[in-house]
Amino acid sequence: MAKRRFARRTNRRVLKLKQQLRQKWLRYLLIGTGALFLSGATTVLWWSRDLPNPNDLGTRQVTESTKIYDRTGEHLLYEIGDIHRTVVPLDSISRFVRQATVSAEDDQFYEHRGLDLKGILRAIFVNLRGGSLQGGSTITQQLIKNSILTPERTLQRKVKEAVLALELEQRFSKDEILAMYLNQIPYGSQAYGIEAAAQSFFGIAATDLSLGQSAIIAALPKAPTYYSPYGSHYEDLKRRQENILSRMVKLNMVSQAQADEASQQELNFVQRRESIRAPHFVFYVKELLDAEFGERIVEQGGLTIITTLDAELQNIAEEVLREQEASINSLGGSNAALVAIDPKTGDILAMVGSIDYFNEDIDGNVNVAIRHRSPGSSIKPFIYAAAWQRGYTPQTILVDAETDFGQGYQPKNYDLSQHGPVTMRQALASSLNIPAVKTLYLAGVKSATDLARSMGMESLDDPDRYGLSLVLGGGEVRLVDEVSAYGVFAQDGLRYPHRAILKVDNPEESLLDFTEEAPEGDQVLDPQIARLITDVLSDNAARSLTFGASSSLQLGQRPVAAKTGTTQEFRDGWTMGYTPSLTAGAWVGNNDNTPMGKNSPGARTAAPIWNAFMRRALAGTPIESFVSPAPVKNLRHAVLRGEIPEIKGKWDREAGLIYSNDCPVDRGEPKTFKELHNLLFYVRRLNPLGASPANAEADPQFDRWETGVAAWRDKHNEKTKDNPEEPRYGASLPELTCTIGDSEDLPIVKITDPNTTILRNSPVTVTAQVESSKPVRQVRFILDGEEIGSFGPADSYQASFSFAPSFSGRKTLIIIATTEESLTGRAHRTFIINPDDSPPAVTLHTPQNGQALQATSFPLTVKVTASDPSGVELVDVLYRRTEATSTSRIGQTNTLVPTAANRYEVEWSDSPGPGSYQVYAVVYDTTGNFSESARHQITIE
Repeated sequence: MAKRRFARRTNRRVLKLKQQLRQKWLRYLLIGTGALFLSGATTVLWWSRDLPNPNDLGTRQVTESTKIYDRTGEHLLYEIGDIHRTVVPLDSISRFVRQATVSAEDDQFYEHRGLDLKGILRAIFVNLRGGSLQGGSTITQQLIKNSILTPERTLQRKVKEAVLALELEQRFSKDEILAMYLNQIPYGSQAYGIEAAAQSFFGIAATDLSLGQSAIIAALPKAPTYYSPYGSHYEDLKRRQENILSRMVKLNMVSQAQADEASQQELNFVQRRESIRAPHFVFYVKELLDAEFGERIVEQGGLTIITTLDAELQNIAEEVLREQEASINSLGGSNAALVAIDPKTGDILAMVGSIDYFNEDIDGNVNVAIRHRSPGSSIKPFIYAAAWQRGYTPQTILVDAETDFGQGYQPKNYDLSQHGPVTMRQALASSLNIPAVKTLYLAGVKSATDLARSMGMESLDDPDRYGLSLVLGGGEVRLVDEVSAYGVFAQDGLRYPHRAILKVDNPEESLLDFTEEAPEGDQVLDPQIARLITDVLSDNAARSLTFGASSSLQLGQRPVAAKTGTTQEFRDGWTMGYTPSLTAGAWVGNNDNTPMGKNSPGARTAAPIWNAFMRRALAGTPIESFVSPAPVKNLRHAVLRGEIPEIKGKWDREAGLIYSNDCPVDRGEPKTFKELHNLLFYVRRLNPLGASPANAEADPQFDRWETGVAAWRDKHNEKTKDNPEEPRYGASLPELTCTIGDSEDLPIVKITDPNTTILRNSPVTVTAQVESSKPVRQVRFILDGEEIGSFGPADSYQASFSFAPSFSGRKTLIIIATTEESLTGRAHRTFIINPDDSPPAVTLHTPQNGQALQATSFPLTVKVTASDPSGVELVDVLYRRTEATSTSRIGQTNTLVPTAANRYEVEWSDSPGPGSYQVYAVVYDTTGNFSESARHQITIE
């Protein structure tokens, strides 16, 4: 009983204590909330002191115009400041404009008291997290911001705006506020207020605006320069108009039928004629300024803008386009664009977005230089650069043969021809399409797009969508971005992002100034790779196969690198090119994307424009040379060196026989015969510098490529079988014979098993079938010049032999059948025998992980331990800057003579400069397996 009473007393005490604690915390919470409210209220009152009088709305005057100059500050390109405004009462404004404006900007306008509280809270939350304020502005707030406050994006300005909005809603009716808003806001093109906008864009009064016209005008205030009907984003303006019409339907302002009719209404804008130089460039600059400082500051702030434009080069570009207009029209094109950039700074020196800005027939106001278009083959240098980063070389052999790459994708060359074995250098210089698609596969689509984006073409952001068609223009880029990216090649891999503005001043201070110091470039591509690309693109002899020796891609004695591009059905023609100091690109086509017609490639449409501009722009300037690339060395595979495996024999044209050189017959002409497979037979796709593939057929493209190669080989051999001057090719080494008898009596030898060239298991049994009209005396098996077995008459018509486990690697087997009359027949097959599938062991010892080095520590000895039962074939030591995407080689050792037991050393000669690096080793054994060491993180100070 006593225990129960004690328990009850204890429970009552606990409950009382909990109640006291809750009361205490509630008291603290109330005190804290009150303090926070008091602090917030104090802040609001402090920020709200000396606020402008809302009754002063509409009395604002523009004090000074904004002027845009070229890079010298001597040539005025455009003056912003001739403001147009006519105030009209609300009943003189079309109801469609009022409804469209409310639906677009503030569909709760007639419900709230001046503030959208959800929007304000969202803006405060974003601001407290360090971001810029977003959304939430009502029409009342926008009126305040555009009339009597600065457009700065701060919490303090938002508070002032909110206080004034609440006060304004107390003094004026909703219709009065809407009328003031419609008479105050900027619509672009120096039109302030709805009456000026209606007159400027449609040449009619605001009261006469139709539903379709009203939705267009209501779409403009969000971004007047971007959405300008005279600018380069008319499609976006139409989409915004249609969205506003849809919103009006949902708000029961108009019917669906009215909206559909308004959407289809033909919009005839008033022709725009202004005193302006380089109009496309000027409005590109204005769009950048609006995004940075706001429309109101740009149009009323009295700014002085110094741009990057070179007035002389701009004049040359405009003149060249006008002079080429007749030629462009004759080829089915109606428009052209040109951009020139200084690759050493990224400065845009010239930008012409169309032949005639004021020509409505060609949509001349559209700036094609900043529109996304398919680049065609002009993107190929970036694909080859990505492949060469992986280890392929300009001398790598690809077979230009028609190939089905899957899903029916079978690209053709421009000349519809197949050129057989070509180097990547020849393929790029001559713009062959089939080798380019193969190169993209070898590089990897994502690796290629990652590289192109790092060089400036940021729109290539969806590699899964492009697939292998990317190399022929499957993605879309802007001319200004691609010209900038070509500038990376011109600067040995350094990227200077393109820029159009050097300095911005207002009457009181400098807001932006890039004139005091040179820009810093980012090394986005290995200098050696950039120089290799330039070396190919500047090789006029290499591209003569397709373009001839006197094409528009050369500038006489002046070294220049250039590349053309043509899209499907000749919709776009491109030419890009550069010297060390000037990069330029030209585009030709139709703005509506209609084809220009046959025989209108970039070499005929855009190249003459590019050539004429470059010659005039560079006239009188010093002739500059490119830095030559270093020789490509230490290539273990012949195909990477531009060599095809071969055997020598004697061609008996009359008999159609091939005799071995040691055959004792006085017949035939000396001849070299080549073994021809697709590249994937010889190298691993993702590691071409490593050992040969253990299972080449496993690559998903192997059979497709090999089928195309076989078809070309058979066609070529049939075509040239009677021509001793043409080389013949075989799937393996050609069959040689040595007989003095009748060729019809020669035995025929066939290798019937195995039917693959890649052999994994050991021992392996090879079976040969012999067909002969004469008794067979002997069948011999010769492996790499050494006889490993023979069989007598009892096994003459089907002979087999098993390789011992000791045979591994790439082996050439010759099987010779000899008749009783000493007539011989042969069969050849090259096998890759790889019974070992275990990777080698590898450890990187120095430099140690985490080690800090001085530049004076170099040359540095890198030490690696590597071992494998089959033997080590190659040790490859690599390094990469931590934040970089490309890898550089410290050195290789393939002498197979370690300095001690399993110890290999490579000298790191030159310091790559201060920074953080990863160092690692890749080791290959003699059977093609490889493994990678742990990566050591080091710093160089």
